[in-house]
Formats: sequence, structure tokens, C-alpha cells
Amino acid sequence: MVYAKSRTLKRHFEGSPPRGNLEWKTVELPPFNNGEVLLQALLLAGDPYLGVAAKRLKEGDAMMRQQVVRTVESKNSAFPTGTMVVASSGWTTHSISDGKDLEKLPAEWPDILTTKQ
Repeated sequence: MVYAKSRTLKRHFEGSPPRGNLEWKTVELPPFNNGEVLLQALLLAGDPYLGVAAKRLKEGDAMMRQQVVRTVESKNSAFPTGTMVVASSGWTTHSISDGKDLEKLPAEWPDILTTKQ
């Protein structure tokens, strides 16, 4: 059983979200199937246009953003355990993906971020 903490829209807002307009909710993820991967968030993107994007959501919906994630369990040979990818999973600590919209990062990531060229 895997639980994820997801950032959700509590109340709509203009500009930067005031304290209390977003909240963390704990949700139980379903078991993942053949061809799917269980992902764990490493970096979540918080963008300046968050308020504009949130207008399309209903109160209680998960905030949608890209994040850097690691495959922690895999039933998809294209994404073995430990693979680092970019996913549009929203603001959540864990998620399940079929791999179709995942973008692999270089195997040496994040070391390449600090290497001088």
C-alpha cells in the first residue's frame, strides 16, 4: 500500500497563492499494473503563472505541474527502478504512470548539473 501527499486547490486566488488557499491531502494509490511504474517526486516546479493555471481547476483538484521523479518500482521494462524522468504528475509525492508521457533524464543526472564544460 502506497500513500501519496498531493497539493490541492482549497480556494481560488489571484496572483501568488495566499497561505491557506492550497492544502496537502493524503491519498492511497491503487496497486500498479503490468506496464506501469511507481514514481517518487524529487523536485516539484512552482511557476509564476500558478494562479492562472489554477483557474481551470475545481476546488479540491490536485495542482498540476511538472516534476522530476525517480522510478521506485517498475513493471515497465522501458523505465527500470532508479530511472530519473520528468513527469506531469502534479504536486504529489508519489504517482503511477504507464510511461507514455515520461521524459527520461540523462543517466548521469543530477551530476551533469554541476559539471563544468
